[in-house]
Amino acid sequence: MARVKIRKYKGQYYRHQFYVNGRESRKEILFPKPTTEKQFITCRNKIDSMVQSVRFGLPFEQDVQQWLIGLDDKMRVKLKKVGLINITDERKDMQTLGGFCEWYYEELGHSKKQLDKLRPVIGRLKTYFGKDKLLSSLTQGECIAFSKKYLSKPHTYFCSFGNKKVESKNGISPDATRPKHIQLCAAIFDCAIDNEVVAKRNPFKLRKGQKCKWLSQSQKTPPFVEVPLEVCEWVKDGLENDDWRLRFDLMRIMGLRPSELNSLRWSEVNWEKGTFTVHCQKTKHIDGKEIRFPVILPEIYKAFQDAWDASNGEDNILVPQSIKHMREVLERAIKRAGVQQWPKIHQMLRRNAVTDAHTKYQLKSHVMNDWFGHDEKTSLKSYRATTSQDLAMIWPNGIGVPHLVPQQAEEQVSIEEQTKTAETRRGQKNKQEPARGGRNWQSQIYENRPGRTRTADQGIMSPLL
Repeated sequence: MARVKIRKYKGQYYRHQFYVNGRESRKEILFPKPTTEKQFITCRNKIDSMVQSVRFGLPFEQDVQQWLIGLDDKMRVKLKKVGLINITDERKDMQTLGGFCEWYYEELGHSKKQLDKLRPVIGRLKTYFGKDKLLSSLTQGECIAFSKKYLSKPHTYFCSFGNKKVESKNGISPDATRPKHIQLCAAIFDCAIDNEVVAKRNPFKLRKGQKCKWLSQSQKTPPFVEVPLEVCEWVKDGLENDDWRLRFDLMRIMGLRPSELNSLRWSEVNWEKGTFTVHCQKTKHIDGKEIRFPVILPEIYKAFQDAWDASNGEDNILVPQSIKHMREVLERAIKRAGVQQWPKIHQMLRRNAVTDAHTKYQLKSHVMNDWFGHDEKTSLKSYRATTSQDLAMIWPNGIGVPHLVPQQAEEQVSIEEQTKTAETRRGQKNKQEPARGGRNWQSQIYENRPGRTRTADQGIMSPLL
């Protein structure tokens, strides 16, 4: 290759001048005195590549990203001033898997519960791919191998932020734990895309129309299972005491989530309006969705009053229980009742409550959504369903047997009576007076008109000759 002619700025520093955008002024970067000619040419080529990527809105090349990782802070500040890197690139290792995961773990303000879930996920990612792996070089095939060949089999990983060695003897559960791990991996990569660390699609997510059980998939709503009130009475007979029966009624009739039961207070019940306060743990991070005020439905009002009479001055409506313990107690009660257990025990009770309330009370949808704590889109997608009651309304007397509502039957009888009465009156009037369209009516009209005469034999009028 031909030798590139290099010029020094004032005999001391190397200077590189370029245009990031044609409409802007010329930019320049001065390199410090110890920089050699070879180092300057390398840096100039990398900067030219970055300029082209910024102009066309493309991600940096992998060799450029690797070069950025090794730069010192002063050089990164210079690149930031000329507009070649953004704020998210200020950290040296932001482009690597290990560096970005640490930033995601420490800087985004996750709760303690979320951090406990993220710690093993980040540890497995760094152990399998390596902490120096570039995010832009991660492919979907590698993510499938991570899920299929690593998570589902016995493996050992170093727990993040402590280098604690953890051994998974049987792998992780393919039904719940592994899909949750992949979802968290996809969330980490989504954050990298949102912060413009990488500019590519998420390798942990499936493309439209693509099917793969090893990657993150959109959650599908399970098929609706109707839980009739008669079956609920059998299940309530197998519960231990009135506290558990009221808890079951609140989930089946009022549609409360398990996380909302422990925070119910008697001091927050408005007996005059017939409402009570529900603290929404699931949606408390959304403005305006921290609490809601559902009405006490008639089916549960008596049980509510009985619990108030037996409260003995305690403020808690229900004894606090963990969600896991609630599920175990309900499973035992369903087994005692001799009923086949339905999937998603708590969620299916809430779906039945929402569907029954819409069918029975037929109020406006926004009123019901405020009571149950979701929007119309979520209600139609995840809660409301077609039940046997809806089908029975079409043929209440059996298939093929017509039916009439009592009010409609009375209206039909009254219409028939009015028709008969009108026909009777019309017949009597015709006997007393000739019809308007009869012969006498025509005679009266034509007799009063001049210039016309009537023949006696035919009884019709003819013009005068």
